[in-house]
Amino acid sequence: MNGPASFFHNHGQKIYRWMVLAFIFAIPVSQVLSVRLMIGALLVSFFLPGQKQSFQGFLYACWDIVLFILVLAAGLLYTSDMKTGLASLETSFSLLAVPFVFRHYHRLGFSMLKDMYRAFTLGLMTACVFIIAYAAYSYFQTGDTSFFFFYKLTDVIKSHPSYMAYYLIFAITMGLYLYYYESEPKQFIKLLVPSLVFFVVLILTAGRTTYISMLLVISFFILKFLLEERSQNKTVVFATAILMLVSLFAVNTLESEQKAADRETSDYWERSALWRSAVQANPNPLFGVGTGDYKTELNEYFKTNHLDEFASSSFNAHNQFLQTYFSNGLVGLLALMLMFGRPLYLSVQSSFPLGVLIFFPLVIYGVTEVFLGRYQGVVLFIFLHQMVVLHGIGLRAAPVLKSA
Repeated sequence: MNGPASFFHNHGQKIYRWMVLAFIFAIPVSQVLSVRLMIGALLVSFFLPGQKQSFQGFLYACWDIVLFILVLAAGLLYTSDMKTGLASLETSFSLLAVPFVFRHYHRLGFSMLKDMYRAFTLGLMTACVFIIAYAAYSYFQTGDTSFFFFYKLTDVIKSHPSYMAYYLIFAITMGLYLYYYESEPKQFIKLLVPSLVFFVVLILTAGRTTYISMLLVISFFILKFLLEERSQNKTVVFATAILMLVSLFAVNTLESEQKAADRETSDYWERSALWRSAVQANPNPLFGVGTGDYKTELNEYFKTNHLDEFASSSFNAHNQFLQTYFSNGLVGLLALMLMFGRPLYLSVQSSFPLGVLIFFPLVIYGVTEVFLGRYQGVVLFIFLHQMVVLHGIGLRAAPVLKSA
């Protein structure tokens, strides 16, 4: 065997691994680049030598994802807006593509978990440096400080601040966790310094949902420090957690005072009205309005009930659970809850607290955002889902995978 075939036979596994890590690196940097790298890694995975991945093993790793996709596809059978329905399925492509990319990691070991974290952190740091540099350049050009906050800060990389905030929460959580259990204090520069940088950027992009998510993470490390035997690393993480907690309360207080003093220019609107609308507008609680009709039906409800501001902006439910209930009914909501609950269940069952720490904030975000309607949210969700599930499967050493 000579030429390219021989090279790929000898180095295919290494190429595949680096393409997976490159895809993970690109997630916080560029949606366009990450899609292309994901497709590239997917194609390479089909030609790896010596790989005999059973369909049973693959399905075991993502049966909850497959179930959710089937529910979305079934929703096309009773939708009138087929174009929107197909677009929703296209957005959800990554829910199946990423498990295919990861399917050769039958059991994701902690070493590979750390490699994925490093790749993601490097990409996130690249994105943070770029957006801060651009914000500084824009400020010196215009004198406008708003370039350092929210939408204007992240718009340069075509990212939504809510998704960027969760990227940052994930990286901060992993950094604190790895340093807390790291035996060498010299890892401070590699783990805690990036986490502190990410926390500063998080303050610039965050909203109240972010603060609630961070409180869970911070509370975990504070309680662990108080209950366990102490070490230098744990003391440093405890001090860092206290600093973050104080900072979050201070920033949240300042924001609350500013909104109270300037109601007219605040972008606050009553999300509970949107949640109530999604429930009341659903004519079929069991199956919903269909995968493609959610936008038309909800806007019609807004107009009928004199919620013209919501209709003109074509708002969704701003709640992933209620949005799924509206489009696909209780059947869809059950499939969604299985998809959310499985990583948490495996983490608790396997005594893997990191899995809960990095995935539970997605549940919090699901209460205030419809993040599975955008590629950034979909790819982040499925990336973390497969990380936690595959690691949990490895800890359980499930018999079904031994034959894969």
